[in-house]
Amino acid sequence: MEERVEGREEEVTIIGGDWNARTGEEGAEERGKEKSRRSKDKTINTEGRMLLRLLNERGWTIINGRDKEEDE
Repeated sequence: MEERVEGREEEVTIIGGDWNARTGEEGAEERGKEKSRRSKDKTINTEGRMLLRLLNERGWTIINGRDKEEDE
């Protein structure tokens, strides 16, 4: 995945697929906000940890399982 996105940091990128990466409810952190991702699967496996590490390094987030934010 890193090879495909290298040099494209300024572009909007959506990556999809089945990575066999179980990330529990992690991966929704945004700077200055609490995580707001929900999943029935609370398990984090090795592939999930690798994916979460990459997300953290790149400043990316997982968008599925996120709650719609309420208007204030």
